Amino acid sequence: MTTHGLTQGTIESANPKEKPYELRDTGKRGVLGLLLRVQPSGSKTFYFEYGRGRRMRLGTHHITLARARILATRYRAETDEGRDPRKTSVPITLGDFIAKVYAPHFKIHHRTEASLANLAAWRPLQDRKLADITIDMVKRERAARLVSGTQPATVNRNVGALKTVLNHAVTEGYLQANQLRELGALRVENPNRIRYLDAGEEGRLREALDRRDTRLREDRASGNAWRADRGYPLKPDLSNIPFADHIKPMVLITMNTGLRRGELFRLEWSDVVGDAITVTRSKSGKGRHIPLNREARSVLEGWRASGTSRWVFESAGQPFDNVNKAWGALVSAAEIENLRWHDLRHHFASKLVVAGVALNTVRELLGHSDLKMTLRYAHLAPGHMREAVEAISG
Repeated sequence: MTTHGLTQGTIESANPKEKPYELRDTGKRGVLGLLLRVQPSGSKTFYFEYGRGRRMRLGTHHITLARARILATRYRAETDEGRDPRKTSVPITLGDFIAKVYAPHFKIHHRTEASLANLAAWRPLQDRKLADITIDMVKRERAARLVSGTQPATVNRNVGALKTVLNHAVTEGYLQANQLRELGALRVENPNRIRYLDAGEEGRLREALDRRDTRLREDRASGNAWRADRGYPLKPDLSNIPFADHIKPMVLITMNTGLRRGELFRLEWSDVVGDAITVTRSKSGKGRHIPLNREARSVLEGWRASGTSRWVFESAGQPFDNVNKAWGALVSAAEIENLRWHDLRHHFASKLVVAGVALNTVRELLGHSDLKMTLRYAHLAPGHMREAVEAISG
C-alpha cells in the first residue's frame, strides 16, 4: 500500500501493477479515509475507509475526485458522530446496496459472478428503496419478463438472486426482515428435460460448422482484396489456420468434454495439461479432470494457433460471456429445432451412456455432485432393462 496525495492528474496517470495498490488522499485538501484502489486489470475505484476492515465503495474514478471528496466528507461526518455510514444512509436503494455493499462482499466469497448477472434483471427496481420492494412489485416484474419470452427457470434464478441480496441486507442491518421470503418459485415444466442430437442432427450441425468456417474465410479473403486495392491495412489471413473463429472449436470441445458453458468460457490454457482438462471453476465448486479424446485434442492443438494468451476462448483479452447470436444462426443453418447450447452437454453424456460407460463414471466426468442428476440418462443404457428382467428368468 502506498500513501500519496490525490490529484486528478495522479489518478489518471496511475498505471496498473502486478498486485492491487492504493493511493490515499493525504494532501492539504484531502479527506481522511478517502483512497483510490488500482487493480492489475487497470480499473480504479474510490473507497471511503472508516475503520479496520470497514470501507464503502464510492464509485469508479470516472465520478471525479471532487465528487469522491464530497461523498467521503459526508460519510466522515457520520463516523465522527459514531454512526456507521453504511447503515445511516438507510433508506438505501436496491441499486446502491448491490453496488456498494453486496457486490464487493459477493466477489470475495464466491467463485463465479453468475448471481450478479442474474441481478441485472432487476434494473427496473434499482431506484426503489430496499424497504419499499414488495412481493406484488416483484410479481409484476416477474410477469413482465415471462411475457417478454424469458423462461420460467431463468426468472426463478433471477428471483433467487434478489432474495439473496435482501437476506444480506438483513444481515448487514439495512432491513428488519426479507419481505420476499414468502414468494414461491414458478412451476417449471419438464425440469429433467434431456435433449440430445440424433445422428442426423449431429451430422447437420457439423456440416453447418464447416460451411460457416468456409464462408468466414471467403469473406475475409474478399475483404482483404478490397482493402489491398485501396491501400488499406489488411486483416489477418484466415486461409492457413485450422479455425476461422471461436464458434467451431467451442462447439466441438463441448460435444467431446461435456463442459458447462460457463466452464468453457472461463477455461484457461493452464487448465489444459497433457491429455486432460482440469476444471477449477465448476458450478459445484469442486474441481474435476476430463480426459481429452482424439477429436478434442486435435481441436485444442489447432485452436492454439489463434494466439490467445490466458483464456482458451477470449475476446479483447477477456473470456467470452455470450455466443447466443452466433449459436442461434448456426442452429438455424443446421435446421435443428429446440436445441440449446446446454444440450451439447446432454449429448456428450448420452453418447457415453449409449456406449456402455458406467453411470458413476459419467457422473464424475459431468461434475454432478449427486448421482440422481446422472440417473436421468439411465434409460439410454443399452439393454439394461432386458438384462434386469432376464436375471430372474427361470
